[in-house]
Amino acid sequence: MLTKNQRTSKMYFKVLIPSTIGAGTTKTFPTVSEAREFLDSQNSDGEILEVDEVGNAVLTLRPYIQTGEGRLGLNRETVAYEVHHLPTGEEAWIANMGIFWQLLRRTNGIQGEWAGDYRSPDEALTALRQMVRRAA
Repeated sequence: MLTKNQRTSKMYFKVLIPSTIGAGTTKTFPTVSEAREFLDSQNSDGEILEVDEVGNAVLTLRPYIQTGEGRLGLNRETVAYEVHHLPTGEEAWIANMGIFWQLLRRTNGIQGEWAGDYRSPDEALTALRQMVRRAA
């Protein structure tokens, strides 16, 4: 993992789809929204991993709540994500609240409230990344 001073500003989003036979699928996207659309279109469990330009994991978005016709159904859409790879004692979720996406944080067991009016999970993740960096 890079230190705060070694991090670059260029981030990518890698989709990891497990396979029952072999290594599975890995695909990289410039935004979390594009990664989410791809993952939803695959109708498969998977993970969206935020990586820097040398491939180090920064934050991971894992689908938390999905709507649609089940595991093999069409029109499956992720409406909430759990954020992984946060500092010790931090937890966060990003969810679609109708018109906007919002962010919920829990720090050392103390839960905040749903906050923010983000246009996309990408925008909410950017805000969370800034909050975490300010707190470090």
